[in-house]
Amino acid sequence: MGGIQTTPTNSREFEKQTAECAEKHAGVTLDYGYSYCNATYDGYLCWPPTQAGAVVEQNCPTERLSDTSSHAFRKCSEEGLWVGRRPNETSPFGWTNFTPCFPVEVQHLLNLVYDNDDQSTQTKFDIASSTRLMEIIGFSISLIAICVSLIIYTQYRCLRNTRTRVHCSLFSAMLLQVIIRLILYGDQALVRSYQEISGKSVKQGIDNMPYLCESSYISLEYATSVMFTWMLIEGLYLHQVVTTNFLRGEIHFKYYYIIGWGLPVVFTSAWATLTAINYGQRKNRIECWYGYNFHRLYWILQAPRLGVILINFVFLINIMRVLIVKLRHTTTSELVRVRKAVRAALVLLPLLGITNILSMVEGYATSHGIVVFQIWSYVTHFLRSFQGFFIAVIYCFLNEEVKQAVKKHYRNYMAMRSDARRQQRTARACKDFASPQDPGDDIPGCSDETKSWVALRNMRYNSYDCPVANIRQSETAFGAEISTDYRSAPENIVFEELSFGYDRRRDPEKNFELVTI
Repeated sequence: MGGIQTTPTNSREFEKQTAECAEKHAGVTLDYGYSYCNATYDGYLCWPPTQAGAVVEQNCPTERLSDTSSHAFRKCSEEGLWVGRRPNETSPFGWTNFTPCFPVEVQHLLNLVYDNDDQSTQTKFDIASSTRLMEIIGFSISLIAICVSLIIYTQYRCLRNTRTRVHCSLFSAMLLQVIIRLILYGDQALVRSYQEISGKSVKQGIDNMPYLCESSYISLEYATSVMFTWMLIEGLYLHQVVTTNFLRGEIHFKYYYIIGWGLPVVFTSAWATLTAINYGQRKNRIECWYGYNFHRLYWILQAPRLGVILINFVFLINIMRVLIVKLRHTTTSELVRVRKAVRAALVLLPLLGITNILSMVEGYATSHGIVVFQIWSYVTHFLRSFQGFFIAVIYCFLNEEVKQAVKKHYRNYMAMRSDARRQQRTARACKDFASPQDPGDDIPGCSDETKSWVALRNMRYNSYDCPVANIRQSETAFGAEISTDYRSAPENIVFEELSFGYDRRRDPEKNFELVTI
């Protein structure tokens, strides 16, 4: 429908409808003193034979977004051929003007997309198709990156602080947005693929499910607003850290939660209510609020987002000013970390701001030639789909604290594997030299804890003060010889629990180490 010129297809359904249309008007009596356009089927409506120079109209078809109380029309030329989309074009099949059938927002979009060059119009559709594929790939990569970032920040306790909690909330908002977009895009792709294969208009998919579709787009806009609000909190938090005594001050994070997740509810609810009223008052019900982002009510959401961008830029300017002054007098490690955080914000805030601003000039880009439209499409959709990946890289993967935590975890993991292998070797050695009596049973002063499957090794002289259970005097799996002097363990052993599964007990004075085997 719309401005696409109707031409025959190979679809059996089309051929069947064309034959039925011709049969329907086969008995129509024509005045052969005049030229006539033949009866034709345009893919939606069957048009009767029409006298040359006349305009014929009929009610719009029962299709998605179509107002059946309005009228579509087509014109027969003076030569008896149906007029094409442009007045100087004619063809046996012609062109039906369905524009009056659509809502105002859709009519505006059609006027932007369709111009006087069919090749240019087709190129725009090809660009839109390729950018949609790029978006699906970008959102999928962002989904993986965001999930990995959230796992990292929640897995390592050393990374849990106010700043990372702000990051996690931002990641959560972006994750919600990405999931909703992928669901909508996937649903649209499946439905359209089925339509292309079957040649039928399918009343399936989220777009044709009342309330579910509207709820999906409301959730999408809410997640987008939450994302921008948490970007505001990123700037607000950095501003508070830099401009106050952050070494002593304590952040009340509950207020951040109220602002980040609660404030967007107000704007989204107001927009959703007014939009529902606006679309509900129309003669035809508009499925899924099609074209809502072109309506002026959409500024209820866009205006606060622009305000967030402007406020954050003001924050960043003041942060940089204060930071430069402080760095002249001190270079503490905390200030260095804050400086890195500010550097990350300086990269990400323009990224989000530029992406949102580019989305607002869609109408301008669409109506100003192929080159402008192509550049705008690829840049905008690339930034929008990959921004989750960029944020995960800058705020998580390139963060020094995160890298140190991951390296430490890897070292501990490798140490645990090494210790497990060593324990297996020791267990085999114990089995080879096992005796029915525990040599440590008769040792005065050896507690049950020190003599039960442990060895107290003097790390300085590589000798043993308390024997390993069930091991006789011989070479152990550690490569050292057990001492015959069965002395008890020192009393001032310091106990330290390690993350990789065994207890290390160290005497700071005598440099002893107690290792569980």
